[in-house]
Amino acid sequence: MADAYYLDTSALVKRYVSERGSESIDQIFTNAHSGEATIASSYWNVGEAAVVFDKYGRVLTPRRFCILCSVSLRRSQPSRD
Repeated sequence: MADAYYLDTSALVKRYVSERGSESIDQIFTNAHSGEATIASSYWNVGEAAVVFDKYGRVLTPRRFCILCSVSLRRSQPSRD
């Protein structure tokens, strides 16, 4: 069984902004991409993260924004298990 992680806004920001803990979050995403982990997040994290990125003065590329949205949207769907 794969590890499951719930990522809050601060964890999602660490994926796109280099700060303490970013390496751990990068490893979680690497594991998720290889099927060794599952990532869950709230749809609301997307809006919260946008505010944080605005404060950092950074803009997400359209591709990274879509990745962030797809993680939230896929995890908000009911499980079919």
